[in-house]
Amino acid sequence: MQSSHKQICKGYKPKLDESSPFMHTIGGVHTLDGGCCPSCKNDLILHSSLDTDDQRLNLYNKDFKKLNLLYCMRCELSWYDFQYHIISDYEIKVLRFNEGEEVEEWEEEVGLESFPQRTFDLEEVPEVIQELYNKLNRGETISEQEKLLICQFTNSFADEDVGGYPVVDVSNQIGGRAFLSQGLDDPQCSVCGKDMPFLASLTNDEVNELKFSFDSVQIVFFYCLSCKVVHVQHSM
Repeated sequence: MQSSHKQICKGYKPKLDESSPFMHTIGGVHTLDGGCCPSCKNDLILHSSLDTDDQRLNLYNKDFKKLNLLYCMRCELSWYDFQYHIISDYEIKVLRFNEGEEVEEWEEEVGLESFPQRTFDLEEVPEVIQELYNKLNRGETISEQEKLLICQFTNSFADEDVGGYPVVDVSNQIGGRAFLSQGLDDPQCSVCGKDMPFLASLTNDEVNELKFSFDSVQIVFFYCLSCKVVHVQHSM
């Protein structure tokens, strides 16, 4: 059974690679007009930037070369859905946000205003793994052997001193449809009102020393190709 959700492209796992021919990056800083958090007034945090010249992602747009994935969990903006329109490589416009106070936990548990910039390439998610994610997202049970298949691909296992068993958890993925821990439905675009397909899932990765937010948080990005609108929400 195939997933009923539309997909922008095949699924890919970010794989750190300084020699990649494309400028896909994790972390870094931005100077975008409109890139200030409308709630706490700090710059929105740049979690990743996707090179739209990479045809594998089906993101090409004549108006910009970089599709920037932005969010802010330092304040109550993250308590509700967040959407912004990508105008160019130099400007965005926030369309939907929640206004509220800063949260003390960010400074205590993360304490960063930006994350180190790292370049990555794409490793295709095998079809069998994508189908297992689809099953999990539909709330179906998978076998121990199927769990092992996923964890061999994501390299997600418990520590050896507690058994080294496979741990099926959220992971970093661009395209396809990642395992979404809270089974998120596709949101609606603020401009056209149509469903927005999944674009990316970002979560802290200790193996590759990648940090995006609080531990055990999955930040999920959806994208309307026709309106160039990004939707962001997270689960814990």
